[in-house]
Amino acid sequence: MRALLLALLLLVALLPAGDALNIGARSILARPSEEYSPNTAWEQGAYGCGVTIAVFDEGVDDKHPLLDGKVVAGVDVTATAPLQAVLFPNNPQPLVGSHGTPVAGLATSHGGQFFTKPDQAPQYADDELVGVAPCAWMVDVMFNDVQGASSAEMVSAFEWAIAHQHDDWGDADASNDGIELITMSWSPEDGTDGSDALSQAANRAVEAGIVVLGSMGNSGPDYQPWGTPAAADLTLGIAALFDERTVTRDDDHFIDYSTPGPRPDDGDDDPYDEMKPDVASPAHNVVGPAPSNLDGREYGLVCFGDPTGTGQRGLPTDCTTVFGGTSAATPMTAGVVALILSANPALTPADVKEILHQSADPHPNQRPQFPFLNAQYNRTYGWGMTNAYQAVVMAKAWPGIELGKDTDSDGVRDFQDAAPRDPAVRTLVNSDGVPVVTDPASPVDTDGDGIPDAQDAAPLDPLNAQPAGTSSNRGTPGLGLVVLVGLVGLLAARRRA
Repeated sequence: MRALLLALLLLVALLPAGDALNIGARSILARPSEEYSPNTAWEQGAYGCGVTIAVFDEGVDDKHPLLDGKVVAGVDVTATAPLQAVLFPNNPQPLVGSHGTPVAGLATSHGGQFFTKPDQAPQYADDELVGVAPCAWMVDVMFNDVQGASSAEMVSAFEWAIAHQHDDWGDADASNDGIELITMSWSPEDGTDGSDALSQAANRAVEAGIVVLGSMGNSGPDYQPWGTPAAADLTLGIAALFDERTVTRDDDHFIDYSTPGPRPDDGDDDPYDEMKPDVASPAHNVVGPAPSNLDGREYGLVCFGDPTGTGQRGLPTDCTTVFGGTSAATPMTAGVVALILSANPALTPADVKEILHQSADPHPNQRPQFPFLNAQYNRTYGWGMTNAYQAVVMAKAWPGIELGKDTDSDGVRDFQDAAPRDPAVRTLVNSDGVPVVTDPASPVDTDGDGIPDAQDAAPLDPLNAQPAGTSSNRGTPGLGLVVLVGLVGLLAARRRA
């Protein structure tokens, strides 16, 4: 079998240990920052509490001080001796973790301060190494031993997750029950169109109600293996950004080794499921928790307490590593999904995908690759750069904003759009159900409140219908629709160019 080649761990020895994870978590507007506060996800009370992430990898060192207490269950689907098939909760022990441990940490590191409720969230020091969703739980799904796992073993990992997605894991804490999402930064497939067995297993997990994220891979534009589960129809494929180790997003850019889309055509006459990646997240030179040399057994000696005898707080350098590639971008995005689900546990995987698309920030260099399918999708950035704050705000308003979603990003909300999957046809439907052709150059109104985004103080909030710079005047949930319908008469005489 071909070696697992997508989203492999990238160790970048040129950079010193630092706070790159802390920068990444701030640059996607998850963690508070001088640049973006108060408009961050944590300041909306979203920390990932009550959400359980299954990490599909080669194992997580559950005793790492940045992860201690988070792993509630696990399985080794390869069942290689001396490990037992089911490791938790009956027989907890650390796993291999050279790749899985930093993946888990980017999504859920609690910075050494374990908590389970938003009102318990610590006031983190600026240099504390904290993941995107520090309150989320983990299930450790190990499918890779030192020889490499087979596709069949990876399929069994998805089957195990589906079978156990509602388990209480044998403890008294209901907040960690089940599995809400899966993050997977490996792939055994080359050139898949999403019809392979592993992609289909991932689709079944999504159909069962589990959000599944997969890394696009690190093969660059010249060799595109389109691995799975990123290639599956229903999953989220994640591309890589370099944040230049700055919190501000102005200098973020696509990394040229990140495998672009679209995915090969699977022949089902639906071009939309080929539109991968979905979003792009920070990935390059991210400092996260390192695996131990003895599978976690020596962490008590080198990381806990005061191993240096100096009385100084912090982790020794051998407890962290520099990590990168789409392997890093995927758990960063999984952390954002955990924030979304903690803000609104009722969301379906389709809701989450739509929220990530609509809340993403288009990159300044992002040009629509297939404008007749979608006015925003780009083969490198997907729908754009992940924005945790906007995603959480939108999740809290769902399904209110769902009623006004804009699938094709043409500025006409779907509930009024006669062609909701075609951005080239800007056609409103009036209150009598009669299509009214509009001007394609007319201003975009993301939330459908009747105020163009360029003038709107809350372009993702249909309840806040006021131009920028004016006082708040929150109306009823139907205000945006009423205003927009009132504009239909004015638009009726206009024709698209």
